[in-house]
Amino acid sequence: MTDHWLEQLHTLLARFNQFGIDADVSNLSTSEKWGLFLHLSRLADS
Repeated sequence: MTDHWLEQLHTLLARFNQFGIDADVSNLSTSEKWGLFLHLSRLADS
């Protein structure tokens, strides 16, 4: 299950590459990645 949202996060990062956060993601903690995933998911839904 954990891998699923991380895979989706990569997809969202590719979709929203204009934010330039791809390089910074590797330095984020798991909880920070989760927050980023939620934020990008909401942007994708709107």
